[in-house]
Amino acid sequence: PKEPAAGHPKKLGTAAPGPLLLTQVTLERFKAAANSGPIALRPFNVVIGRNGAGKSTLLEALQWIELAQRVDIRAACERYYGIHDLIHASAPKTRRSFELELHWQQQGAKQPRGFRYGLKIGERRDRNPEILGEALDDTTGPRLRSVIEQTEVGRFVSPSPGGFGFVFDDPEHLALGFTPRLGRP
Repeated sequence: PKEPAAGHPKKLGTAAPGPLLLTQVTLERFKAAANSGPIALRPFNVVIGRNGAGKSTLLEALQWIELAQRVDIRAACERYYGIHDLIHASAPKTRRSFELELHWQQQGAKQPRGFRYGLKIGERRDRNPEILGEALDDTTGPRLRSVIEQTEVGRFVSPSPGGFGFVFDDPEHLALGFTPRLGRP
């Protein structure tokens, strides 16, 4: 935002919201992680561990989501030789899938907002990926508010409380990429 000229006061309530900080990641059946449990993150992180412990898996999960949001899930999977190579070996053969969950917290705001994003990606019979579930919740305040929720007809996106929403039924794109910038009131 443009700063007011010298001598002019700032308008109250017009400050841009603070940035969102990724605070937690959970991986299930993704590459080397059968079930990581919640992995807490801070502004600066050092990831150490034995070979095969899942250090690269954590980073690859974040890269996968970034590419899936920017392009689509098929492109994100092709980077790793297809969906089959992303699903942990312990996944049941009948319904192969992986799940990712991310938590963000807004920084530098009087009333910071929190968000939880969950995603479940499965392998179709033709070995292509499919979105089995996607949800984004605003965890701010006493009541949880769904921004993206899985319904029978597709993923329903409701960007603002009391505002209009829409069904997002694109099978290869994440609805997360089509929501307004998070952190705005």
